Amino acid sequence: MDLCWQCQQNNDQLVRSANLPEERKTAAIKKQRDHLRLVQKERAAYNDMTSACKKTCDDYQLSIGSSPSSNAPPLKPTATWANVLPDTTEMWTFWRLL
Repeated sequence: MDLCWQCQQNNDQLVRSANLPEERKTAAIKKQRDHLRLVQKERAAYNDMTSACKKTCDDYQLSIGSSPSSNAPPLKPTATWANVLPDTTEMWTFWRLL
């Protein structure tokens, strides 16, 4: 399994802290725990967004890589098109926080 850069750095720090005082070991463990909590929140947000995207695609019978059905009207950007799309404010807020 590939680890992110921060996980690799934290794990290296944990290995190197074996002979260090307890407070340094504890700090290294806390740093890794805090990082893993953040990653879990990010993963949950990512999974929520991909689920919402899949649901939207199912609702509008959209699929990636396939041709549109012959009876579907052609997609044309219009002033009302934005009313059909899901709200992406939450998604952009999430990415700005990273």
